[in-house]
Amino acid sequence: MGAYDTAIWSSVRSDVRCRKGSQAVKRANSVSSAATVQRRVVATCLAWLVALCSFAASAHPLGNNTVNRQAALQINARTLQLRYLMDLAEIPTLFETQKADIDHDGVVSQQEWNAYARQWAERLLAQLHLELDGRPVSLQLQSQRVGLQPGSANLTILRLEGDYTATLLSDSNVAVLHYRDDHTPELSGWKEVWVYATNGTLITRSTRPPKDRSRGLTQYDAYRTAPPNELTADATLDFTAAAAAVTARQDTPAVAASRIPTPTTGAAAAGATSSAAPLSMSQQAWAFFRLGVHHIATGWDHLVFLFGLLLLAKSLPQLIKTVTAFTVAHSLTLALAANHWVTPPGPWVEPAIALTIAYVGLVNLVWRSSAHGAWLAFGFGLVHGFGFAGALAQTLGDQRSTDHHWLVNLLSFNIGIEAFQLLLVSVCVPVLHWATSQLWFGTARRFASCGVLSAGLAWFLMRTIT
Repeated sequence: MGAYDTAIWSSVRSDVRCRKGSQAVKRANSVSSAATVQRRVVATCLAWLVALCSFAASAHPLGNNTVNRQAALQINARTLQLRYLMDLAEIPTLFETQKADIDHDGVVSQQEWNAYARQWAERLLAQLHLELDGRPVSLQLQSQRVGLQPGSANLTILRLEGDYTATLLSDSNVAVLHYRDDHTPELSGWKEVWVYATNGTLITRSTRPPKDRSRGLTQYDAYRTAPPNELTADATLDFTAAAAAVTARQDTPAVAASRIPTPTTGAAAAGATSSAAPLSMSQQAWAFFRLGVHHIATGWDHLVFLFGLLLLAKSLPQLIKTVTAFTVAHSLTLALAANHWVTPPGPWVEPAIALTIAYVGLVNLVWRSSAHGAWLAFGFGLVHGFGFAGALAQTLGDQRSTDHHWLVNLLSFNIGIEAFQLLLVSVCVPVLHWATSQLWFGTARRFASCGVLSAGLAWFLMRTIT
């Protein structure tokens, strides 16, 4: 082969190599592009998942420890009718069931529930205050009802209702009404007051709306922010004949539809003969264990915080230290609050928890090299412990003065929380370990950290504005 032919074959081989190299580059670029798209999709999904958790959590303002109430004030000419509803969640109901068992035979009969409801309604008379133009107005008890409904962990929910009336005597056709509820204001839960008028009276000014926002403490889904905390109401009433005519024309179906329904389930139903049995020590412990699992499983803010701690850990030993520090800290404040040695700082707890979540997300983004994960988890765990306590501190503290079961119940509740946390960690750790070997993990972790930060800030704004 001559020099010319050799040159031709060299040129052909070079061209083939260039074409193959070009195809390889295209394939590599295609793979890289697909990996980039996959990485972005996974990261975006993680971020949206964490962010959506915040809104899912805020749709459930109540819990197993709450005591919820509603007061409806209806003014009809010179008469006021007050219907007071109270809905006790599973844990408060557990202890009230023991109080209702007067003869201590282990079963609360219908007669005992009726006596309990009567005593409750009569105690309210001294704690509900009415004033008209600064002068006290006496309330009279008309009737009371009690009902039991099924709750979580095979426990029951107690509903109480009291009907009261008062005569509004005033020398003027325009008067100012003031209402105040002093019945256990320290208990956490939904506190709602609404005021409306029927024929004979016009409300010209009111600090409370004229509608039922929870449909008699049965629906809370419409509220994605903190539940109302209303214990007072002020209204200016116009009793003139013209006002009566206006009111007659304005008696709309919306007002009529918002009247509080009478409970028709459980012991409140006509001819009901149901009863409830107080739980033994072992049954209480098992119930509190399940309530602890339920509490943490539906506590999205605590779960997002725990997820942020998982992202912060660099190794399995550090992860164990971080989760253990969080566990010890919130167990400590939960026990102190239940023992009445420390009082949860009320309105500051929930916004503070939101800030801890936002801070963990920020640390993951900015100070990834920081080694204070365990100390961070311990300090913020003290704050989260107050969030776990809630009304549980009140109910267990009350039980402490009557029997020794409170410590077992507190331990069982806390073990339930830890059991679910350990289950979650055992599932997440292998997934995170696998994800760390993927090319897209760094970007996904940054997006997820942004989700944790955003969720914490969103919760903080919702809990401080309302």
